[in-house]
Amino acid sequence: MKISIFAGVLLISAAVLSDKVKHDVAWFTNQHIADEMHESDCANVINGRGIMKDNGGCKWSNTFIKASLDTVTGVCKTPLLNPKSNLHRSTGTFTLIHCEQTKEMAQKKAKSPDCEYKEGEVKTEKTIVIGCDTKGNPIHFEEFEPK
Repeated sequence: MKISIFAGVLLISAAVLSDKVKHDVAWFTNQHIADEMHESDCANVINGRGIMKDNGGCKWSNTFIKASLDTVTGVCKTPLLNPKSNLHRSTGTFTLIHCEQTKEMAQKKAKSPDCEYKEGEVKTEKTIVIGCDTKGNPIHFEEFEPK
């Protein structure tokens, strides 16, 4: 009986944890796709889209890809970087806007929607590494290269 109760608690815990992290293509699009964004738009886009940490705090940084979702989805067709991961590296390059929180806001530990960001840094001709789901959709932005 004790084992079945423990197993039940374990299953419920796993369900709650998996429900908390919902990284799907819609989440990825909201977090990282911004075809028409300008470097001066960091705070407006991040606050307007409700991009924040799980606890409601301001994200220290966020990178936006200046491309359509269809173009970024093409990266999921490249070979896996490691058979045990879901990561893919683009064969082409992208223009990115990398946004960082102001130091003052980071020290205040502000909460969304009161996050302030410096003007974004445009990064050109960068390859991207993204995670993709089993259907071939982007769900995670890992990094850009070279840094």
